[in-house]
Order: sequence, then structure tokens, then C-alpha cells
Amino acid sequence: MTTFYSILYVPLKQEAQERLSVGLFMRKEEKFYFAYSRFKLGIVKELLSKAAHDLLALNLRNIDRTVKQAKEQSNKQENLLKFDNSNEIASLKDSYFSYLSRYSNNLLGFSSPSAISIEANQKNFEVLFTKLVDDKHFLLQEENYEIDIVQKTRTTLRPLIKERVNWDFEITREYVPKLILPSVHMDFAGKNEIIVSGQAVDFSKKTYFLENDISKHIVLLDAMKQANENSTCFVLGKEPGKKEHPKNHHIWKNVVEENRIEFVDADEYERITEYMEIHDVKPLI
Repeated sequence: MTTFYSILYVPLKQEAQERLSVGLFMRKEEKFYFAYSRFKLGIVKELLSKAAHDLLALNLRNIDRTVKQAKEQSNKQENLLKFDNSNEIASLKDSYFSYLSRYSNNLLGFSSPSAISIEANQKNFEVLFTKLVDDKHFLLQEENYEIDIVQKTRTTLRPLIKERVNWDFEITREYVPKLILPSVHMDFAGKNEIIVSGQAVDFSKKTYFLENDISKHIVLLDAMKQANENSTCFVLGKEPGKKEHPKNHHIWKNVVEENRIEFVDADEYERITEYMEIHDVKPLI
């Protein structure tokens, strides 16, 4: 298989064939690369209805998640791509992207797969993404890398959900009777018929402190679920470097795979706001 790429774009004016590129997929054999521009997604937000923008963002996040899963399962013979709003299931091959380029819907389009004579690696993917989609995307990622991910998440998320939750809240047995600890501090807590809590976590911190944080989450969640099995606990964070933080990466992977915890990538915080609105979450007090 030669290296190929497909550009993801949002059609703006069908009659003028005007469109805005928002993402890029590249593959060679079992090497997969995908990214989408949050800057471009922000531009599109001004041009679409809220429902259409939310669906677009959801599709992009689903593709991103699927490609990451394909990377992890690259030793399997077939890697599947599935859209939540479609019954189309196909392997991540150029033939499928050729199909998408012809039959994709009016919200998200795909260019015909194009072969390119370059080595499939992260550096070349970033160069191609810079030329075809967004020339500042990876520069901004590098600039923001050193920013405290916990503080960044709290600053971004708090104004979006502050009317629906208590922020910087100590959960005690008054609210969760089965809690065995005197209290557990959470970034936010709310309720509908169930208790909803959430915390931003720095998965790159010292392993001891990370283990302590996650242990508290598990203790709180177990107590919450004894009261109501549908209670929800969100953990927001970013994947730590596997080479730099092998133990932390193992903890992160366990958290992501833990069915009782709702892990949310810090860049996908919109999932929290969507949940709050859909379930009409209110403050605990």
C-alpha cells in the first residue's frame, strides 16, 4: 500500500463549491495519522446551527478516537471505522475514503484519496497538515504543552457549566452516605436523579500523587454507585508520554478502560457540557 491522504472539509456554499478544510487523514499500511483543526472548527461554529456544529464536532472526535484505536490494534488484520450517525462500516483503506468522497453528507466531506511519495511518519504528516489544513495547529500544541493542563481545563470548562454545578466542592457523607473518607474534593459536582462529579487530573504528575488521586475517585465512585448505579464520575486529562512516564501511562490506560469512570480527553471538554444539558444537571446545593 502506498501512502495516501484524504482531506476532511465542511461544505459552505454548494453552488459555489466553497468549502473549508478541517482535518486530514493519512495512512500507509498499518501507520495511521489523523488530526483536525480546533481553530477551523471554531470558525465553522459561526456558520452552522448549534445542532449541526455539535454533530460535526462529534463526528470528528469519533474519527479521532477510531484512528487511535486502529493504531493500538494495528496488529489485527482489519481496522474498522464507524460513524455514530451512520450504518456505514468499512476498513481504513483508500477505497473507503474514495467512497466517502462521493457519498458523504452535507455536513462533513472527504476528498478523494491522493497517493503521495513520502514516508508515513508524524513529522511528514504535520508538514502536510500545515500545508493543507491549518498552519498553526501543531505550533499552538507545542506552545501550550507546558501549560498546566489542570488549570487550563478548569479555566475553559468552569464558565460553561458553572450554572449547573457546584465548583470546587467537598463531597461528604451528607451527599454520599456510603463514602468511607471524611470528604473528597472535586472540581465540580451536581445532580439530577443521580450525582454527577468531575475532576481534571494531571497524568504527568509524580506517580504517587497520581495513584492517590485516582484511588480517591474510585472510593467516591463506589460510594456513589451504591446510592445509584447510574451515578457518573468524569475524569478529564491528557495521555502522558509512554516513554517519559511509563507507570503514569499505565494508570492512564487503566482509567480510560475502566467502565465505571467516564474519561474525557481535556480537549474534548464539550462532552461534559453536552452531558450537563442533555441530563439537565443542577447544583447539589
